[in-house]
Amino acid sequence: KTPPNLLQIVKATVISATLGSLATRSDPEALAALAHIGEVDRALGHAELIHEPARKSRAYRLIAAALIDRRESSTIQPILQESLKAPRSVELVHFRCPVLCDLAETLMKAGEVELARQVASEAESAAKKESHKFFIPELLIKTAWAHLWVGNSEQSNAIAEDALRALGDENSVQTLAYLVRLEAVLHCGGNIERAGEIRTKWVALFDK
Repeated sequence: KTPPNLLQIVKATVISATLGSLATRSDPEALAALAHIGEVDRALGHAELIHEPARKSRAYRLIAAALIDRRESSTIQPILQESLKAPRSVELVHFRCPVLCDLAETLMKAGEVELARQVASEAESAAKKESHKFFIPELLIKTAWAHLWVGNSEQSNAIAEDALRALGDENSVQTLAYLVRLEAVLHCGGNIERAGEIRTKWVALFDK
């Protein structure tokens, strides 16, 4: 009989204790780590105690993603449903939209194609309701990626164009960063010619 590896046992105990301490503070990433090592019920218990909707949704989404990685699909459905409830109660659009975008990607990985597309559309609707100009380009770009993740490249390209119009004529480092990201989403969406035009714009801006 092989004797127990005391060093590995001690390491596992320390890791478990550390993760447990972090989870007590309801850190979504720590809860996902707990799920990764099989402590799913423990992770879900802590996630349930989170009050802030955006963080609560992120916690459930990351736990679901951990289960996808572990190929434990039988328990994913109720967790995904919980992750759907929280973002819809987030009042501020610039918080709600990114949560929905991330959720659409996870739903797609879970094989929930129609639901993922529905959530991407919800993210788009939220982005278009944003009234603060500062947030609009960022939210539209995130939404363009969300539509791309769920296989809707045509809508992704259309929203990318909306984001480009939202940028206006301002020349800044932030505009440059947005243009680089828009090139990427258009290129991944198959709109190679338009992506090339955006690249020309950001290169000219970079050279100024």
